[in-house]
Amino acid sequence: MIKPDAERIIRSPYSPYEEDGGVLFHKTGGIFKKMEFKRGAPDGPWLQYHPNGQIQYEGFFRNGKPEGSITMYYDNGQVFRRGEYKNGLKEGPWSIYDKKGNMLDEVTFKLGRAV
Repeated sequence: MIKPDAERIIRSPYSPYEEDGGVLFHKTGGIFKKMEFKRGAPDGPWLQYHPNGQIQYEGFFRNGKPEGSITMYYDNGQVFRRGEYKNGLKEGPWSIYDKKGNMLDEVTFKLGRAV
């Protein structure tokens, strides 16, 4: 769910909770989030941006749950975290990186729990 924030406003011809999707903008005018909805739940590509325009989060939702590959980025464009979701739960290896792109850690998940 999108939380109210003084730094972000909605500027879209439709509510982001309608059937088809929505776009949220930073107060500065840059895009904050792009998402698609189906029957009121996130369903489809989901992009979120840092205030400087760099992608912050890139993933996919199916029936309101994250599904497939997900990548999160620092505001300098370097990958912060990368992993997979299956049926809304973390699955397989998840990698964490520093701002220079060096891997810091890798954790393996099964059915949403670290193993």
